Amino acid sequence: MAKAKKAAGTQSRRAAIENDMRSGRFAEAWHSARQLWADEPTDASLQTMQAVARRACQSAIDANNPGEFARYFQAAAALPAGFNADWSMTLAFLQAKAGNFNAAKKILEPLNQPKAMAQALGFTADKSILARQPELMPPEHHAGYKAVLAAFSHYHAGNDDAARESLNAVGLQSPYLDWKVLLRGLIAFTARDDARAIENFQRLNAERMPNRLALPFRAKIDPAYRSQLPPEPSVSAERSYQAMTQSSLAEKIRTIRKQCQPGKSLSAAFTTAQSAIPQIRSHSPGLHQKLANCMYHVLQAMGLPDDIKHYLKVFGPPAHDPEFHLLQGCNYDSADSPQAAYTHFEKYAKWLRISPPAWSAEVVRRARAKILLRSSKLAEELADASLNDEAKADLFDMFAPGKKKATAKKSKPKDPVDPKPMLIEAVACAPDWDAPTLALMEHYREANDDRMAEVVAVGFLKNSPDSLPVLKELAEIMAGQHRPERHCELCAKIHSLNPLDPEATQHSIHAYVALARSHAVKKDMAACETALAEAIRINDGRDHYTVLALRSAFAIQQGVDGDAIEKEVLEKATHAAVMRYLRLVHTTILKFKPAVKKIAAAQFAEALAAISSPIGLAGLWLEVERITIEGWKFTGESTLRKKVLAAILASPASGQDAIFETIAALLENSGEWVALQKFAAKLAKISPQNPYFPFMEASACANLKPASKYESKIFRLATKAERILDRDPNSRHAHLVPAIRQLLDDYGPDLSFFDAFDAFFGRR
Repeated sequence: MAKAKKAAGTQSRRAAIENDMRSGRFAEAWHSARQLWADEPTDASLQTMQAVARRACQSAIDANNPGEFARYFQAAAALPAGFNADWSMTLAFLQAKAGNFNAAKKILEPLNQPKAMAQALGFTADKSILARQPELMPPEHHAGYKAVLAAFSHYHAGNDDAARESLNAVGLQSPYLDWKVLLRGLIAFTARDDARAIENFQRLNAERMPNRLALPFRAKIDPAYRSQLPPEPSVSAERSYQAMTQSSLAEKIRTIRKQCQPGKSLSAAFTTAQSAIPQIRSHSPGLHQKLANCMYHVLQAMGLPDDIKHYLKVFGPPAHDPEFHLLQGCNYDSADSPQAAYTHFEKYAKWLRISPPAWSAEVVRRARAKILLRSSKLAEELADASLNDEAKADLFDMFAPGKKKATAKKSKPKDPVDPKPMLIEAVACAPDWDAPTLALMEHYREANDDRMAEVVAVGFLKNSPDSLPVLKELAEIMAGQHRPERHCELCAKIHSLNPLDPEATQHSIHAYVALARSHAVKKDMAACETALAEAIRINDGRDHYTVLALRSAFAIQQGVDGDAIEKEVLEKATHAAVMRYLRLVHTTILKFKPAVKKIAAAQFAEALAAISSPIGLAGLWLEVERITIEGWKFTGESTLRKKVLAAILASPASGQDAIFETIAALLENSGEWVALQKFAAKLAKISPQNPYFPFMEASACANLKPASKYESKIFRLATKAERILDRDPNSRHAHLVPAIRQLLDDYGPDLSFFDAFDAFFGRR
């Protein structure tokens, strides 16, 4: 009898836990489940605890509450697997659904189950679509994300053909395939092609978000499917369909959407939202928080300052931003008000330091890192603006030359904030995130402190050895410091991580050839041949022109005709001057006899004069730069550079804008400002409707010394480039607009004398 009472009591407690979960009271359910486990540590009690933890995590994911998710996931991860052999997989899938694919991958890798890994990637794909965050996915899947969003945008606009065309970019192995199938089903549904809609809906993975979204529509048109649904999901599907198509709640949601207009008060939208909340709570309690999140992001995108009080009245303070410092910081940042943005971000960072309730330590650290990273950029902008302000004079001082200066003390301007401590703290907060590490490396490199930039990179790579951006930045530092062994090591690592990247392949080949050159100069021919063999291996077993050039030099050194080795590449006009240039360099650094050097110099002069293609000039200048970066200093080096620059400036430049733009960009990267200024000026006359050349000329002038001498010219050239772009907003050069406007801000007058009078008397 006692056992029967105990069993009845246990059953009653489990029913209460289930009721709490249904009502969204997961804290109470978790407390009761833990108490049940303490009283009866059985598999059944463990099963109850796992169910509560799993459903609480899922509820937090659905409500887009990362802090709540992190709290319950920590509890779930601490539970033993017990009867549930797939508990690790369940945990991985929860992380994937929350958008944390790397965490899911870490759990799944020891299990060695490719299907589970693909399923986890699919769950993260769902989150990336719902959260509009492509960065949640590995880079190779970003194209699929863009294709799906573009397709839904076309569908929403009523352009089904364009939607189908966008979906063609989503392949059969893509984690976004279910979204493609969902949209095809919806297109068929709206076209009343029920058979095709059902056919598509049937293909959806039952555990994925697209299937949940399709459920109300499929249940409406597929009686067989509807009859198989349990009573509760069937009723919920019917309610959802009515809510989306017929109910007053759907109409209110549509009204809110219409009332969210940029540049206008959102008070009407919040009034409508307030009237919709009782219906939302009765229909689906979780939607209330989702609507609050939506309206928060509307505030961030288009809200006015007074709209914050409307939000507070309807939803109360958001848990992740109770004082709206994050929102206001983002808004001021978008409005190009760096001082106000910095102030609000600083206050938000202080709030984050108190570890907000229900946020895991990891979430807090990453949030702080993001805020600190943006604050450091704003601090740099404010420092630059302070320098510019000091250089500007008051335009109207001329009107009161005899007046005494005011005796009141002017407020002393704030000293610029040093961004370095913020970046150091951001790196410490997010040691696995490469963005603050790269920013701190850039800060040190701009301060000519490559040693500290290297220290930062090495520290990051200890925990994240496969970070391509950091590896590439460190490789560039090693090249600049003339450390060929370390440079090769890094280039090889980059190539191994991405062997199909042609740029990484070329970098690796050139790095090993540079190492071979340094060994050849030291007369270590065995090490030289080892490096050349590695370059050939990376080039899929084929001889590279740089390998042939060095081998040609060895042949000459041994009294053999080096031209026989070069013949293969000399047949290509674009390589002839490059090969002759490399021969001249090799005869110099390997200390050949003067007679041989003289012949090599004559051959190079002949090849340089014969270049008729701008592609050949671009290739030659790249090789000149590589030799310079390797650090070779030899007699005649500067003369060689001048000869190549002279050939570039003398080249015919008609009808090949794209190629000459590339050459201009190469000159910019090399810091050849005088040559770039002359080259861009020449091209601007030949192609007067191309904004790139006046922009490049202005950029070159901005780097000439003293820059103040060229201020009016820079402003005139930047204005010209801007006007050309204004006439063609869809130009392929539209990406230049921010840089052009920066030049106008930096070198343009604040307000001319006559503009001031025009503005005062209302003539404009």
